[in-house]
Order: sequence, then C-alpha cells, then structure tokens
Amino acid sequence: MKTCPNCTAAVPELASFCASCGSEFHGADAVPLESAPPPPVLPPRPWLWVAGIGAFFVLLVGCFVSIQTILIYRQAAIPRPTVAAPSNFTLNERNLKQIGVALHNYHDVFSVMPAGGIFDEQGTEFHSWQTALLPFLGYGETYETVFFELPWNAQENQWPMGEGIQQYLNPAITQTHTGSGFALSHVAGNSQVFPDNKGLAFKEIVDGTSNTLIAGEVVDGFAPWGYPRNLRNPTDGLQGDTRTFGSLGKNGVLFLKADGSTLFLDEDVDPSVLKALSTPAGGEETPETPNMRNSPQ
Repeated sequence: MKTCPNCTAAVPELASFCASCGSEFHGADAVPLESAPPPPVLPPRPWLWVAGIGAFFVLLVGCFVSIQTILIYRQAAIPRPTVAAPSNFTLNERNLKQIGVALHNYHDVFSVMPAGGIFDEQGTEFHSWQTALLPFLGYGETYETVFFELPWNAQENQWPMGEGIQQYLNPAITQTHTGSGFALSHVAGNSQVFPDNKGLAFKEIVDGTSNTLIAGEVVDGFAPWGYPRNLRNPTDGLQGDTRTFGSLGKNGVLFLKADGSTLFLDEDVDPSVLKALSTPAGGEETPETPNMRNSPQ
C-alpha cells in the first residue's frame, strides 16, 4: 500500500489512480496509465466515388427522359393544321403547265415547236408532237426506244407507246389505255398551231403567245399520245362531241396557252373570242370577257 499524495488515502502499491479523490499519481510514486489505442484507420474505398457519380448520371438521364416525354405529349396535344389534297383540277392544270415548259425547252433547242404529226408522201402516220416532247418531260429513256423510221403503231413500237405519260393523263379519268395496249392522252393539240411535218416558231405566232391556245383537255374520243393526228380545232366549240375539247365535271375547258400559262374557258364562250384565241396569226382582238378566267369558280 502507499499513501495518495493529495488526500493521504491508502491506495494499492501499483495503483496510479486514487479512488478517494480521483487524482492521478505522477513521478516515482505513480504508475503511468496506458494511453488509449488510436482509432482504426479504414482502408480507402474508391468504388464509393464511382457509385456516386453513376447514381448522379442516372438521375440526370432520368430527368432528361422525363422532360422529353412531357414535351412530346404536349406537342402531340397541339392540333396541327390540315393540308387539303390537291384537286384533280389542280393536278390537271399542273400537267398542262409542265407540257408548256417542255414545249418552251424544245423551242429553245430547235427554234421551233414540234410538228403536229410526221407523215410521208403516201400519208403513212409516223409520230406525234407528244412523242417529240418525251425527253423534255422526263421520259428520255422511253424516247430512246422509239423506232422513228417505223409508224407509231408498228409492232416494234408497241412497248414504248404503251407507257403512260403522267403529264398527258387527267387524274379524274380512269381510261388510260386502248384495248390493244397503247397509252392514251387526255390532252389534244390545237390543230391551228401544229401543222403537219413542220414546227411553228414562236415568232410566227404574231397574235401573241399569251393570246393563242396551244393545247387543251379532252373528255371523250381519247387518242394514244403517239398518234400523229391527236389534234382538235377549238373553233369547233367546247363540250360538243368526240371532235371537240371538253372536260369532266366542269362547265368549261382548261387550255394551255403558247406562253406556258393556263386559261379556263366557259363552254358558252363567245365564238368570236374562241376563234381569236385559236389562230396564231389571225390578227383578231381577244378582249377579256366573263367567259375567260384562270380557274373555274
């Protein structure tokens, strides 16, 4: 036993702590207390960083997908304006204008329009103005397969003459081929501007290209586009019979003018106006009348 230096209480010989006063012993009389062990050092765990970054990335992706989904549903809920399909009249007018462009391109190359039809001295029917326009309408390959030294309806020409040409077809008319397989045309040329074996130059249309009909729609008596006599005379009247120009479901006829524009003529148009529009060099006046307009109303 030994005495506590502070309170003189008896303490065990090897004690370093007084139970009475709680004093620690120092110096020779004290037995040093063992220091507390250091806290354990945890090993580094880098996978926690990876897991944290991955969780953050997944959270970002989830937020992005959620926002996109909301935007898509909101956009789908917005009513969109409807676009009306083009009418048959519009499509037919577009076809006539494409024919007009082709005629002008042909004229740029050859300085004349194509002849109405090609015939020999015996009157053998070879080829039409519509066949001559094929390369300028996007049908160059078809044109290359035509045997021009043979009549249009020769056996060797059966294949090319059987191909339907979009610009020559009215989408409102279902009849597109003859019984023997020749493709029809729902467009006829003005016989007064398409002479036989000779092409007319624009400078010869002294009445003015904007005052001269060059082609128009037909509704009956269709001829194959390769037929060299696919021509009609507008002065015979409109909507009359298989020899005249006519339309389907309209009280008039849509024409192509030599300047490439289109003109809708009422079926009761004044015959004198119709005659003035039909001739390329007649010298007639062509006043605007209620029977002439750009589209049916």
